[in-house]
Amino acid sequence: CPEGASVPEDECWEAELLFESSDYFQQKKKEDMSLVVSDWRDRPCGCFLWEGSTGTNYFNNFDASTTGCVAANQGHLLCTVPMPSPYLLPRGSASECPEGA
Repeated sequence: CPEGASVPEDECWEAELLFESSDYFQQKKKEDMSLVVSDWRDRPCGCFLWEGSTGTNYFNNFDASTTGCVAANQGHLLCTVPMPSPYLLPRGSASECPEGA
């Protein structure tokens, strides 16, 4: 996410809950009842929802890295908009939120 638009780790779980009831995620199975925090090399940095390889489930994740961020087909990065309100990018569309978003 651009500077100032990242969802902090302590707000990530709550931000992800906003999207669970969306038409897209409501039909998928949530795999974890807590936020999974790690340092991945094949995923977006920051707060994101990760779809399982079958596309029928998802995970709530946070990657604290600031380098090695990648746009992954299964990752939905969450960033804030000026209000700040989190929003969800389409999977695999970006490794960082758009400038100014």
